Amino acid sequence: MKSRTCLAVAGVLMVLPQIAIAEEPVEAAIRERVAAIDASPDWSASYGGLRYDSVTDTATVTDFVARADRLGSEVAIARLSVTGYAGSLDGSFRAKSIVADGGVITLGLATIEIGDLGIEDLAVPRMGDVVFSPNQPFTSMIKGYAEAVKTSFARARVGSVVVVQTIEDIESRIVYEHLRLDDFANGRLTSMRAGPLRLESPSPQGLVTTTIGSVEGSGLDLAAFVRVYDPDAYQNGVGDMAWQDGIDLVAYHDIQMEVPGGRFSIDGIAVENTRVRQPPIPFASFLDAVMLDPNMPPELMQRLSLRHLPGLLGSWSFGRVGVTGFAIDVAGIDRMAFSGFDMTDISVDGIREIAIEGLESAVRGQFAMRLGRFAIGDIPLGGIDGLTDLVAAIDSGKDIDPESLAPGLGFLELVDLNVQTPDIERLGLARVRLDTRDYIGLFPTSASLEVSGLVIPTDAITDRQARALLERFGYEKVDFSFFLDTAWQAAGEVLTVKDLRFGLKDMGGFAMKFAIGGFPLGAAHDEALMMLAYPRMTLLDAEVTFEDESIVGNGLDMLAEQMNAPPETFRKQFADAIPFFLSMATVNDPQLMALIQRSGLLPKLVPVIRDFVAVPGSSITLSAQPLKPVGLVALTDAVENAPATLVDLLGLTITGTPGEVAPEPVEEAPAEIAPVEEAPAEVAPAEEAPAAENPDERKPIVQIPVEDIPVEDAPADQPAEAPGATQSPN
Repeated sequence: MKSRTCLAVAGVLMVLPQIAIAEEPVEAAIRERVAAIDASPDWSASYGGLRYDSVTDTATVTDFVARADRLGSEVAIARLSVTGYAGSLDGSFRAKSIVADGGVITLGLATIEIGDLGIEDLAVPRMGDVVFSPNQPFTSMIKGYAEAVKTSFARARVGSVVVVQTIEDIESRIVYEHLRLDDFANGRLTSMRAGPLRLESPSPQGLVTTTIGSVEGSGLDLAAFVRVYDPDAYQNGVGDMAWQDGIDLVAYHDIQMEVPGGRFSIDGIAVENTRVRQPPIPFASFLDAVMLDPNMPPELMQRLSLRHLPGLLGSWSFGRVGVTGFAIDVAGIDRMAFSGFDMTDISVDGIREIAIEGLESAVRGQFAMRLGRFAIGDIPLGGIDGLTDLVAAIDSGKDIDPESLAPGLGFLELVDLNVQTPDIERLGLARVRLDTRDYIGLFPTSASLEVSGLVIPTDAITDRQARALLERFGYEKVDFSFFLDTAWQAAGEVLTVKDLRFGLKDMGGFAMKFAIGGFPLGAAHDEALMMLAYPRMTLLDAEVTFEDESIVGNGLDMLAEQMNAPPETFRKQFADAIPFFLSMATVNDPQLMALIQRSGLLPKLVPVIRDFVAVPGSSITLSAQPLKPVGLVALTDAVENAPATLVDLLGLTITGTPGEVAPEPVEEAPAEIAPVEEAPAEVAPAEEAPAAENPDERKPIVQIPVEDIPVEDAPADQPAEAPGATQSPN
């Protein structure tokens, strides 16, 4: 019933502008049209007066009423004027202007009041007959719209539109003011503006009151929408899946919403580059069924909805949906706002990006948070084909594979996070970026993760000993960074960690890369699969690097302080004692002794570690390049039972990169460029002070007799190597 009412009203509105036929005077045409409406089975029509002013070439109708009592609908126009009417023999006509006021349309539960409507330079071509089919209400409406979009006008305005809807005695009111449309031709509207808009629900004392300062739109192609909704526009009943521009822009500005206890404000909402397309199967029949029987059984509604869901969703695409300047003002929250929220390239095929920027939240005495940006993107959604397969599986009662429902995530990004609490003065995170690609089921075969600028104040660390140690080293904060880049290839099931890095700014870092064969893709997420595959996993290559920035020096400075020794002297002597320390470490550990001494590793290890300790900013790299893949089971066995074979088994090498030695030339410069020539002679005692410390008279901080270094079962070329390290003339 409601659908028939809508169609009847649409028919009345469409015929009203056609107030004259080619050969009839405008007065006769109006009488004829009113009589035709009155003669229809469902409608009655009348008017109070009709007059024509030949000076202005204007015909005016007053108190027009068209009523359908059985449908509960009515169209009333207090005054309608047509100026400059010119008809043609083919039924087309033009009018210089059409002005109407006092319009009221009643449609069941809703009433629409229209004030001060005006259309300029209206042209209505000859239109085809539109036959209303009671069994196809939606399709019939679309047929009417297909003819209506053939009209054109230069400008149209509506002073106000008030929509009042009453549902279960609850009234809601929407008011549109100052609506203007410019340049409509060939089914396309160049621009639209309106505002302000107001919404009250319930009315008049609404619990929710919404105001919109203005609305603007451009590039609205109604013909493109008709092409999607009209089933007869589908070639042989099949959609072409070709995207067409639908709406360039729709934007709402200065939105305010008031609710009990709070207020929401939005600077703007914009929808850009809306496109539409014909899906493979037209869905007008589904909308016909809904209009005919809106209260159909839920089971039937669900079945019809699922069947046509792919087409309904697949016919739309949005270039961007954005919200700017959002803020909430409610009791108990000092600040809740964000500067922008955007979704880009949205369709049933996927989503390019969902992002929020400038997010701020604060509750006095509890926490404060600011997030510069959070985004996820490159999310595939399967398209119409994927939705169709899913619907078919649901309709058949088959079990749904969860992997078919889970969209892949192309990237995740978080930038500039700052958190404050009563216990933490400031916790900062500069950036997190996760990129995943080339999914197989739920798992990506290529991924990278970056974490940088995770800054934690030292006094926020809960472990008392760790906090005390960091404070003693002089670290006021911990600045952590992490990077991981991985790839997996099906051939040989090879997992490659291209780059794995941990870093603590101004302290040191750790880097690693390796490749493992026989590693199933899902093993990292499935412990049972990992255990099953472990016996056939092999190490192909590996590299580990340790980098020092200051942590080694700070640790040695602390030891020097405890021993009441000069830090630089202590560090040098500690480095010279590395051979002794390594040898002593193996005394009570046979496995370590076999790995370091019996394998021949010690001569390579000593100079690298000595430089690492002696020179700030140095690094150590251990590289494994086995001649053939080494099974992880065999590697574990070698570590436990034959550590001396590990060097050859892995092709293990150790290298080091010394840091840049800073001789501190700046401190010597003043003596060289002293302005007084006699200065060196006057400060001779200071120059002689170092020489007074005769090396023979200076007591070493760490005393290590060479003969006390235990070297058990070492190769023949090693005894001279290790002692030589302690006697180096450094």
